[in-house]
Amino acid sequence: MADNSCLFSGNRQSPGGLSNESGLIGMCPPEFFKSDNEWVKYAKALNDTHNTMYWKWKAPDNESRNRQCECLKGIISSTVLVEDKKLTIAAWMLSEMLEKVPAPPEPKDGDEITK
Repeated sequence: MADNSCLFSGNRQSPGGLSNESGLIGMCPPEFFKSDNEWVKYAKALNDTHNTMYWKWKAPDNESRNRQCECLKGIISSTVLVEDKKLTIAAWMLSEMLEKVPAPPEPKDGDEITK
């Protein structure tokens, strides 16, 4: 099992990314490098209009959930990592954030989580 203690410990950077993103890719479990992984598929389908209201969170408190969402947004908005590495880390984050893979959001042209 991978050490996930620093998965949500980075600080969001401007214009995008996390302060610890380069280290996360080296710690990522191998299953998240596979394009057929359900978490990877979900991460690829995420957009700025996804509805977290229906997510089944592992964290019981809103503060932890908000922190996790900020880190997820940071990775997705990275200006350093290539797309595949962003998806790999985002999928790992989602697997640690949520009880199960949600139904994919409806994709819309041009939608992304970048805010």
